[in-house]
Amino acid sequence: MHRLGLVNSYNHRYDNNDNNNNINVNSNNNITSSLTTSSYSISPQKLISKNESPIFQVTNHHRYVHYRPSSMMLFTLMDSAELKQDDLKLKIMNDNCDESEKGIHLQLAAELGRCLLERNQELQNCIKILQQQIEDKDCEIKLLDKQLESTREQLQIKYQYAEHLDQQNFEFEKQLMIEQRESEQNRQKIKQLTDLCEKTRKQYMDIEQDYECFRRQQLANNFNKQYKSSLSSSLNISKSNGVKRYSSVDTFFNNNKFSIKRINDYSFTTHLPFSSNDSSSIRCRWCLTLDSAIKNRFSEFKNKLTLLTNENNELNEKVCLYEYNNHILLERLKTVNITRQLKDENDQLQQELIECRKLLRMKDSSSSQSADENNDDKSFIEEYSAPTIYNNNNNNVSLYDEVTGQFNIITRKYDDLIREKSNERNDIGIQVSIAENKQYTNTKTYEVTNYRNLFQNIYDKLKINQEQTILLV
Repeated sequence: MHRLGLVNSYNHRYDNNDNNNNINVNSNNNITSSLTTSSYSISPQKLISKNESPIFQVTNHHRYVHYRPSSMMLFTLMDSAELKQDDLKLKIMNDNCDESEKGIHLQLAAELGRCLLERNQELQNCIKILQQQIEDKDCEIKLLDKQLESTREQLQIKYQYAEHLDQQNFEFEKQLMIEQRESEQNRQKIKQLTDLCEKTRKQYMDIEQDYECFRRQQLANNFNKQYKSSLSSSLNISKSNGVKRYSSVDTFFNNNKFSIKRINDYSFTTHLPFSSNDSSSIRCRWCLTLDSAIKNRFSEFKNKLTLLTNENNELNEKVCLYEYNNHILLERLKTVNITRQLKDENDQLQQELIECRKLLRMKDSSSSQSADENNDDKSFIEEYSAPTIYNNNNNNVSLYDEVTGQFNIITRKYDDLIREKSNERNDIGIQVSIAENKQYTNTKTYEVTNYRNLFQNIYDKLKINQEQTILLV
């Protein structure tokens, strides 16, 4: 506006000077025309102008006084001199006007040059600031690219680790299924063996009771009769003993038919032939063989019980191992689930990082386009685009701040998640080590089932029966 005001003032002054020059020229022309066309009756005072010199006034006066025809040549000479004087005046006036116009033009040119220099300096400062900002943004973009590469490498490593854990999880699941099947089979075997133990225990109790009854009857009958028949002769003793033994055996069979049938069912007497027509000596031998068979059977039952207890202990150990393996597999499944969650979170973070990178690329492309437009339209920027540059700069800075803030928030969240998951993994490792120590201690301090306490009632009954037999004797 200042420049336009200076130009308008210059034009106004120039127009005023032109008008003054035109007025002077017109006045001079009017004077000459009046001099040439005037009559001899016009007074000389009206024809003399203010700008004329006294010499010219004198000549005019002489001219208008001497109006005779003889002096016409003098009039023409005077007219030519007057025209030359008018031309000189016009030249002098034009020179003065040109000098004043030149001074005004020089002032305007100086002011315009100063304004242009100031504007040029402002634009150079703006360009320097923009270049510095572009360099800073390039450095930040390089840093972000490096961070993206590092995070990508970390994510690839974690992805590989997660795949490895998935494979291990699949294998562990297979092993767990196999071990569960084996544990079910072992439990069924344990149930079968416990049933057999109970059956054999009941059989043993029944056989022991039958044997005790048989021994009591045999001892009670034989001891009294042998003591009474000791005084008789050897023949009578042998006969009486044979009859008594025969009678004792008959009474035993009559009183314990059910137990004898059970013994026959369990094949105690398969290798012992017996008939009602045998002699007493054969029956005594049969009783001795029956005692030996019962003892052998009792020893066999004891051996079976020991074997069953050993098998039961082994199966219990296997069950403990299966439970421990199951516990470890469950913990590993938990770790795998945690790794899957981490993988999902890492995928989300990677997507957010990709979006941030796209935003940065869009910003870089927009800044490059704006720089190209600035280079193409320098004249337009010099006149009108000073405030728009600053506004665009401010908008770009705000967008960049928003993007960097989002990126920093994402990186903080990612670091916090990694720390939490690392702490959880350390806790899981400590728990696994504690469980392994517990397994080690449990394998050492495993308590075997005490069958003596289980059979305490049987032992008590045996002791009572032995005491009764001793008292009877």
